[in-house]
Amino acid sequence: MHWQNKNELAAPDIWAYVRAHWMRMAFIPIASLAAGLALIVVSEPIYRSEAVLAPVGDEEAGMTLGKLPGQVGNLASLVGIPLPTGSPAATHVATLRSKALLAQFIQDENLVPELFADDWDEGSHGWLVEEPPTLEDAVMRMDEDVRTVFEDKESGIVVLRVEWRDRQRAAAWAQEIADRANAALRSAAIAEAKSSMEYLQRELQKTNVVELQNAIFRLMESQTQKIMIANVRPEYAFRIVDPPRVPEDDEHVWPNAPLIVSISLLVGVSLVFMLAAASARPRS
Repeated sequence: MHWQNKNELAAPDIWAYVRAHWMRMAFIPIASLAAGLALIVVSEPIYRSEAVLAPVGDEEAGMTLGKLPGQVGNLASLVGIPLPTGSPAATHVATLRSKALLAQFIQDENLVPELFADDWDEGSHGWLVEEPPTLEDAVMRMDEDVRTVFEDKESGIVVLRVEWRDRQRAAAWAQEIADRANAALRSAAIAEAKSSMEYLQRELQKTNVVELQNAIFRLMESQTQKIMIANVRPEYAFRIVDPPRVPEDDEHVWPNAPLIVSISLLVGVSLVFMLAAASARPRS
């Protein structure tokens, strides 16, 4: 065997060592592949369901105060009603991503035991750990591992993704989260409009100026329209373009067999050459 120098090892030397000890070296990638296959077999399948949503702008509803005449809009600012300055999509998406929405969902559906099934005894309906997970733990688990929200800034399209071991539940949760976001935003809009109406009614009682009264009536009309549209439109903030579907039994995203096999083989081959390099290097 020829060495370039005392401490330098050439690729042909490593390959020669592998060929000389091929039976022993072959065990390494085989063992690595076997470990990967074992991981595939024992891993619990994880399924993905997605809902494609399109934020519904106020301009579609025809209910923004910004569409009122200039002098009426100025009055809205004077009496304390905020005028929209742009698309409400950011607020809508923030609500869809909010942990408060998840907390209410988890609490209403009693999902803490399901999210921490390994620590829960279904038979006795009790926890197997001394410190049971809290609602905050469940929210963090769902926010980090279960629910993901993607937004395309250019098109405005939003994808709500849910990944869970039960494919039926994955689709149901995606639909429920979208519905809850719509309901929360609709309730908030109605409450805000009603509060504005009360304020405007008080202001109306304070003035005898006809022009100001007419302006207030216009503002009250816009708030009435806002309440009416919110009450009759279930998909208030998000229109469900593509509803979540239940994945097929073999459509799991984990374990990813081709990826695991590829990585296992890559790791095995890498270990072979690392061991060969270490074994073939001359000792000083």
